[in-house]
Amino acid sequence: MSRSSSLLPTLEAATNPRQRAQGHVRATFARAGARTEAARAYETGGLRLRFPHSGAECECVIVNTGGGMAGGDRAKVEMYVDAHARAIVTTQAAEKIYRADGAPIHTRVQLSVAPGGAFATGTVIPCGSGMPAALI
Repeated sequence: MSRSSSLLPTLEAATNPRQRAQGHVRATFARAGARTEAARAYETGGLRLRFPHSGAECECVIVNTGGGMAGGDRAKVEMYVDAHARAIVTTQAAEKIYRADGAPIHTRVQLSVAPGGAFATGTVIPCGSGMPAALI
């Protein structure tokens, strides 16, 4: 094997970086009579939103269609709960985080709860509980 052919994988990796996943989901939950519903929903990339149940609380499941995250992947999650609305947001399973061989994983989560609203991911965070109404 010549020296120039042994450099080929290194040169190819430098000119063809791996494609990384990017996803963004956003939902606004609002009161609709005695129920809470997803008033607005947005999804792009490898992240999806599913709403299996809407009653007094609206359940929202974030699905990562890629099955996990690896170095260089980016995810953005925005959840807004209007006054007197109640939302429960979770993922479909424990998220897999794979070893990064370079770039880190970037995840941004923004939660905003209006007065009287409640947001839960296992723990209800009512506005006025001493925790900030917006967590960034």
